[in-house]
Amino acid sequence: MRRDFLWGATPEKDKMKWVSWKNTMTPMDFGGMGFGSLQMANLAMLSKWWWRFKTDRGRLWRKVVWAIHTLFRVSPGRQKEVSFWKDRWLFEEPLCNKFPRLFSLESNKNAMISERVSEPNGSVVLSTAWSREPHSFEECSEFDALIAAVQSYGFGSGADRWEWVLDANGEFSVNSIRKKAESLLFSDLGLEFEWNSWTPIKVNFLIWRIVQDKVPTIMALARRNINVPDVRCKLCGDEEESALHLFGTCRITNQIWEFIVHWCRIRPIYVLELKDLAAIHKRNRGSNRWKKVVYMVIQTALWVIWKHRNDAVFHDKQINVARIKGKGLNS
Repeated sequence: MRRDFLWGATPEKDKMKWVSWKNTMTPMDFGGMGFGSLQMANLAMLSKWWWRFKTDRGRLWRKVVWAIHTLFRVSPGRQKEVSFWKDRWLFEEPLCNKFPRLFSLESNKNAMISERVSEPNGSVVLSTAWSREPHSFEECSEFDALIAAVQSYGFGSGADRWEWVLDANGEFSVNSIRKKAESLLFSDLGLEFEWNSWTPIKVNFLIWRIVQDKVPTIMALARRNINVPDVRCKLCGDEEESALHLFGTCRITNQIWEFIVHWCRIRPIYVLELKDLAAIHKRNRGSNRWKKVVYMVIQTALWVIWKHRNDAVFHDKQINVARIKGKGLNS
């Protein structure tokens, strides 16, 4: 695009290029036009982040990149062209972390495994290049442990192979790292909620909100300083309309639950807290398929209860239990 702009070319009409593009990109100091290489500009920008990676050690992004790096492990083969100290191969952490005293004595901290390990006649020999010989008890203990670990390691006969530790087959996958990142970022909400593929997303979404008390019941609105003239339940008119009352203890709702208990032949439904609504199907015997059916019925009932409650609030419709039951069966 830059080249075509320079020479006035268009997709419909090409123009002759009188100077090679490389010469055009060449810096003015070198006699070129100074357009610059996007590849080199990108490399320079990446190098800036490498510098910041080295210097901004306390930054969150740096911790994330480092955490991802630790998810790689190498299985050295006959080449052994990986870092002896800095790559993760012998233990679950690099040797520079496992044996910090020995690493401080290493004269070539970027040494490859091939420079430190040889296998003459099938035996494993560890070569060293210390700035001084280990002499303290701690250093000698680390050295003994290192020798024992290296000599017991089974080097492969093929090429060096990098492995992704989040997958059993060692292959990298975007899904595995997404799950790992999510496990680090998010914590379990403790809702016992399962998304049911047999019910629409909007129904699942409503139930997910209900078990967290995140639906606009009258009491929820009042807690958010919304002026509500009457806080009584729109189904029964007896008590304040909280989510727990509306979906669990309301006498109208209880009639719906009793109907479902007899219709599905399941255990009596008791809702002591909102998250119980997402676990009713789990507490009944039967196959997973049957439990999924029960869960679908429970979700449908909650959807219908909420819909009829909204009809009463916004359209001033009278509550009719038989109509609610019939609506649930038709759904």
